Amino acid sequence: MLRTGDPGAALAGLAAAGVRTGPGGAEHTGREHKGAEHKGPGHTGAEQAGAAAVQKGGEVARGALAEYEAVLAARAHLAAGDPRAALAALPPEACRAPGPAIGALLVRAELSSAAGHEEAAHRMLARALVLARPDRLCRPFVDAGPWVAHFLRARPALTAPHGWLPDGLRGPAGLVDGSDAPPDRMPVEPPVEPLTVREREVLERVAELMSTEEVAEDLHLSANTVKTHLKSINRKLRTTRRADAVRQARRLHLL
Repeated sequence: MLRTGDPGAALAGLAAAGVRTGPGGAEHTGREHKGAEHKGPGHTGAEQAGAAAVQKGGEVARGALAEYEAVLAARAHLAAGDPRAALAALPPEACRAPGPAIGALLVRAELSSAAGHEEAAHRMLARALVLARPDRLCRPFVDAGPWVAHFLRARPALTAPHGWLPDGLRGPAGLVDGSDAPPDRMPVEPPVEPLTVREREVLERVAELMSTEEVAEDLHLSANTVKTHLKSINRKLRTTRRADAVRQARRLHLL
């Protein structure tokens, strides 16, 4: 029903199926899942272990299904214009399956972008793409609606390593972040000062879409030290954002 543009009907359908669409959405309110007990007399230890494994597998599958439904509920709330309810309905970040984990990241990215936090949205999209890449999971991105396609198409550098994405989710070749000017026609000015070895190490990791905290951990630095290096990099490359610094460094063949 989300595909037909009726989030209210989608929420009603989920509620009728016993899915909690409010806080703690990855739960079922009207269903009861009972695992069979296999500990009675006459069962061998191997039989009991096998039955326990089957029961555990069923619990994992039910948990993954609940997470998928929670993401659907969050998307329905978002489409209905209720970002708070969307955030509350999302499953925990440690999802059992990659599909709902990607879907939850896409909802959080859209919420961040709507709040003006474009860099946070960029990082979440990058994480979602990395999660999707091993199995080439396109469906979560298609199901997430036009916002994701618009965001990705405006940032060809983000989708460039992911040739498995359908054309509708990839930016036009040769454009940088939606710019009408091809990269080879954009002005390239040399750095104000040469980058230090440490600054280049930071920039290389930023180019791999690592967060400030991840760069700090990888280089055994504090997050504040990484931020200081990033400020210096931006100053030297005449840029204002880390993404701009990466693009400028590539044009200058520093990466």
